[in-house]
Amino acid sequence: MEYLPEENSRYKDIDYWDERYKTEQCYDWLGSFSKFQHILEKHVLKEDSILILGCGNSSMSGDMYNAGYHGITNIDYSSVCIGTMSDRYSDCVGMTWHQMDVRRLSFPDASFDVIIEKATLDAIMVEEKTPWEVSPQADGFIHQALTEWLPGAADPLNRLDCVTGLLELPLSCSPPPNPAGDPFSSRTHWPIFLPFLHSFLSAAAKHFISPRSHFIEVGRCLKPGGRFVSVTFASPLFRKRLYARAEYNWSIQKYGYGEGFEYFVYVMTKGEALSPEDAAVEKKLLEDAESPPTTNVTMQLEDEEDFLFNIES
Repeated sequence: MEYLPEENSRYKDIDYWDERYKTEQCYDWLGSFSKFQHILEKHVLKEDSILILGCGNSSMSGDMYNAGYHGITNIDYSSVCIGTMSDRYSDCVGMTWHQMDVRRLSFPDASFDVIIEKATLDAIMVEEKTPWEVSPQADGFIHQALTEWLPGAADPLNRLDCVTGLLELPLSCSPPPNPAGDPFSSRTHWPIFLPFLHSFLSAAAKHFISPRSHFIEVGRCLKPGGRFVSVTFASPLFRKRLYARAEYNWSIQKYGYGEGFEYFVYVMTKGEALSPEDAAVEKKLLEDAESPPTTNVTMQLEDEEDFLFNIES
């Protein structure tokens, strides 16, 4: 296929998508809207305000509009995509298009009844061998560098979200308070250490994208009782490790669809508690974090366009 990148890691690069969207007309990851419409109709009302994350050139927004969902806002970080799609659906009154990063939504709090992502998170995490956690090496380095002086960095879930703040520090800034015996934050070593930290985190940020920032933004933009709908190839074994967290303040419902391969729809409802089963998933994750396993289970996808098992092909 002419749009197949040399490596799956390119699926995270905006330059790849800009070039692809210049010529590709339409591509529906995980199938068209009709494949899972019966599931969405249980949770999404025609009058709901809907945000679609990483809309791409999928026909889903247009299909939903034709099905009676007219309050749709679409975002994608590719300006090429947004320009093309806004022109294509210019006759759909009430449907809007915006260039935006899903991790930094510019909408006010409680703006939407429903937020939908279809394969967006899958593409973000495509290069990860263990998509639910950062590698021990990177996590250990960032922990050592950050936990002494960045608020909230003691929480391992917060560490990658501190990267952006660090990269915004000017190289001439003053060092943080010096913990006893810590040479890396001393005034002697700080001028050498900070440029090195900038270089490391600039490179690391391209490879380790925290899903946590994605979910926090989703929760912020959802109205009370709002639903976050995630359409993905990831089974509950993998995806609930990301979604089942009490801090997100939502419940989880899981559905399946597709023939041959099974795909999944997760519906998270804001303001509802996790089920006992999902709370147990989070509890086990916390226990595992305190006592990490000696072996590492990995997931490596082939460098093929079918890494999401597109059922339309």
